[in-house]
Amino acid sequence: ATKALKSMDKMDLARVKAYTSPPALVEAVLAATLIIASPADRLATDVSWTKAKRSMSSIDRFVIELLQIDKENIPAGHIAAVKPYISQSSFTPENVSPISSAIANLCEWVLNVVEYNRIHVQFMIPKQEALKVAQGNLSLATQQKDAEEVIVKRLEQERLNLTSLFEAASAEKNKFQKVFEEAVGMHDRAAKLASAVTTQGERLE
Repeated sequence: ATKALKSMDKMDLARVKAYTSPPALVEAVLAATLIIASPADRLATDVSWTKAKRSMSSIDRFVIELLQIDKENIPAGHIAAVKPYISQSSFTPENVSPISSAIANLCEWVLNVVEYNRIHVQFMIPKQEALKVAQGNLSLATQQKDAEEVIVKRLEQERLNLTSLFEAASAEKNKFQKVFEEAVGMHDRAAKLASAVTTQGERLE
């Protein structure tokens, strides 16, 4: 769409602007152009030739403003308002070209912008929405995975803690077992010694 504007003959557009009463096809192209160029929150209601001439008071500014239009976000009301113009069979660059090459470029620009907007609304926006949903689901899945990893790490730490406690308890048990065995040994040795002393005493008698 921008190519048609950038290649437009501005001198030819200035010549057309000088018309007092232009051909109907020229008026239709300019009316459609004014509608598309309307502010997003205010659809142009005055698309007369007088209004078109005022809009082209500075050709350079007029072209720059058209180039800056956000083709992806043209309100549906603007597109609906321009349909009666572009649906005319005569609304083609080929039909306008004999009258003015500059207006033919504008005609091509209008048609391209409307078609670009249609493709964007019907195909690109649904794909973008689907992508957002997919990214949201991926983000949720990632968050769930991260939460699961935190739980796994926490459980692993608890397992290590329990293992340490078990090992400490086992070591303590072994310590007490050794002390117990030593006490039993001492008891056995004391009993044997006492028995030996008793036996020796009986012999001395």
